[in-house]
Amino acid sequence: MRFINFEPVNFDSVKNLKFYGDGIKSLLDEFSGLQFENTSTFSPKFDISEDKNKLFFEAEVPGIAKNEIKISMQDNVLTISGEKKRAEEVKEKNYFRTERTYGSFKRNFTLPSDIDVEKTEAKFENGVLTISIPKYSVERNVEKMIEIK
Repeated sequence: MRFINFEPVNFDSVKNLKFYGDGIKSLLDEFSGLQFENTSTFSPKFDISEDKNKLFFEAEVPGIAKNEIKISMQDNVLTISGEKKRAEEVKEKNYFRTERTYGSFKRNFTLPSDIDVEKTEAKFENGVLTISIPKYSVERNVEKMIEIK
């Protein structure tokens, strides 16, 4: 049997823990806006949905001009790329915090095989990109009799 050395808690060490805990708490409070994700580049988030006839991709891309977005499809992969350019920084301004992100992005989405690439449409309005991709109008789960030859 192995013995573990037991040391009872000293009340002075508890007071020190409280002091250090308060210091850590105030430090964390000071950096409450700290994010642990990479925010140095812009990458829009997409909402993807479907109905009976179409797939829909929607993304908020504020600050990007329509001609800065490129959409392509090859081998059932939808690729959306673009660049959010930073305006010229004014040297006279003193910045306390900059939270907006800039840079180029590229997103790829693998699509199902029953889509009609030729009838795909994209719309850009008020900073929102909407892509609708029609599905082929083949009914699923329909029984079809196959003739034996």
